[in-house]
Amino acid sequence: MTFPGFWALVMRRHMHEYGTTREQVAMVSVKNRANGVANEKAQFRKAVTLEEIVSSRPVSDPILKFDCCPVTDGAAAIVLCATELAGQFTDCPIEIIGSAHTLGPVRACDFTDLTTFPGTVEAARKAYTMAGLGPSDIDVVELHDCFTMAEIVDSEDLGFFPKGKGGEAIEQGLTAIGGRIPINPSGGLLSKGHPTGATGCGQIYEIVRQLRGIHPNQVKNARTGLTHNAGGTGTVVTVHILRRLD
Repeated sequence: MTFPGFWALVMRRHMHEYGTTREQVAMVSVKNRANGVANEKAQFRKAVTLEEIVSSRPVSDPILKFDCCPVTDGAAAIVLCATELAGQFTDCPIEIIGSAHTLGPVRACDFTDLTTFPGTVEAARKAYTMAGLGPSDIDVVELHDCFTMAEIVDSEDLGFFPKGKGGEAIEQGLTAIGGRIPINPSGGLLSKGHPTGATGCGQIYEIVRQLRGIHPNQVKNARTGLTHNAGGTGTVVTVHILRRLD
């Protein structure tokens, strides 16, 4: 099964179980492509309309062209050091306060619920516990929007919205830059592209810029951020929680 085929199953099931609409899913792409316009690192820097998305060519029903992130080239680097040494290298160090790496089901038939990714749920739980925080304490998020539906499912599995309410959240603007929990202000994978091996470090780069207050799509007063990266069909998941130190 291809990745578009897998996410088509997830999307169809989410729509069936929770009444999530085609338009709500498309709004993820509208938001992220609009965010990508200001990000000089993004591959796609052109906004798209809801009409363009829902009328784009089919890839794997109900997944359409603009529901998919592009496969792209890319690289990212992170400088790590002991917290007590960080001040020697930067005036605005960012601390990793939570980190978890987990495994989930390998095949679609291994899922007990196609709308829930156990790897993400467990990685989030462990990272929150390590950080001593909960979803309501996070100011900004970069998560794995390999497909539009992935952002909705991930936002639920990370605890930002109840299961089945992710579509309503995007429609209500809760995940916009000025919303309750801004998600993918960088433009996400849908705008930046998905260079696989560099994706996770790229997310951390974006959150560090947010916490330092130098992002082109700056979230006001962002002090704590979360990154979520997944491999395969959510088989390998990593969640980091970062905090500004000052």
